[in-house]
Amino acid sequence: MGAALLLQILLTWITVYVMGMGLMGIACVLTISWWVMVVAQALYIKNSQRFRHTWTGLSSRSFQGLWSFFKLSVGSAVMICLEMWYSQILVLLAGLLKDPALSLDSLSICMAVSALSFMVSVGFNAAASIRTSNELGAGNPKSALFSTWTATFVSFVISVAEAVILLASRDYISYIFTSDADVAKAVSDLCPFLAVTVILNGIQPVLSGTYSMCS
Repeated sequence: MGAALLLQILLTWITVYVMGMGLMGIACVLTISWWVMVVAQALYIKNSQRFRHTWTGLSSRSFQGLWSFFKLSVGSAVMICLEMWYSQILVLLAGLLKDPALSLDSLSICMAVSALSFMVSVGFNAAASIRTSNELGAGNPKSALFSTWTATFVSFVISVAEAVILLASRDYISYIFTSDADVAKAVSDLCPFLAVTVILNGIQPVLSGTYSMCS
């Protein structure tokens, strides 16, 4: 992950500032970074001694139980798709408004801030998923429930703190991304709605991760 991040920063600088590819360059670099992580993980699993007893090579047995796995994971897949699609639908709808340039600029800033805060909840998502599955596997349903509530509560408290900071800096936070006063004013007007989104995003990923482990 760290190597992919450094590679992405370097390639982004080259494609945007040296080659002048703009947004197309950013998209290409993002695709390359994802593939670097996939290949690196595959090589690590293949060559690491830690997996010598669990990975003995590709065989037909690797494809057994795919239908059961599909039925188990389809619910989570739908939730993730809806999470991705709703933001893309918002972008499309913003382009239909009276001033599409201003709408898209302000919406992009709000989505960037929301995505940044969302990463905290994603971390709790992973922690809650692993902890809950471990406790359920050990036959401790009460401990699993306690872990779920603890992760959800802590994530909720952090998201509320993020929302308060966001509202307190609503007139200034957009200047991290732009120097346009009109865009900054539009972002400031959207901040109350963004704060509610941040709080809801502090709860949903944790519950989603727990649901995935309990399905």
